[in-house]
Amino acid sequence: MSSRTPFAVAGCAVPLLFVSLYGGFGEWSFAVAALSLVALLCLVVWCVLKLRRTAAVAPHWLVMAGLALGVVLHTYEQTLSSAGASGAWLLWALVPYVVCTAASVVPVTRLPVISGVLAALAIDLLVHYQVFVSPGSSTAALALIFAPLWSSLLVVPVAILVSWLVIRARRAHLRHAP
Repeated sequence: MSSRTPFAVAGCAVPLLFVSLYGGFGEWSFAVAALSLVALLCLVVWCVLKLRRTAAVAPHWLVMAGLALGVVLHTYEQTLSSAGASGAWLLWALVPYVVCTAASVVPVTRLPVISGVLAALAIDLLVHYQVFVSPGSSTAALALIFAPLWSSLLVVPVAILVSWLVIRARRAHLRHAP
């Protein structure tokens, strides 16, 4: 398997999943969403199997700090800001942080994941503001449902990928510098 294959799978499966979630494929949307999820699950399994051959490292302390801030924010939302606390919604809101923490144990992505956790935290702070501080409409709370999905499947991976590419390009540039 080529080193670019995982990026190709993710690059195809994630957009297909989002288009199918919004019914973009009509009656085939459910099937396309299911196939996309299966492809992403296979990608995760492949990455875990590949990780066994590499040495895992402890998550970066900034990732753990972002995780702690996310836990504090979402615990506050679930206990003090909403009508009733729900452990399931708290766990759902923390999915992007779990993704970042899991990606942070891979040595290659240890530093790029910092941008992923910061992106997840920025999205969550924006959603918190739009839902609890200054709601624009009665449906503003729907953002609490969809923000973890968008963060986990799109925002965090794109932030990690862009950071990884920037770090890689910078290292290549420094190697060839006079």
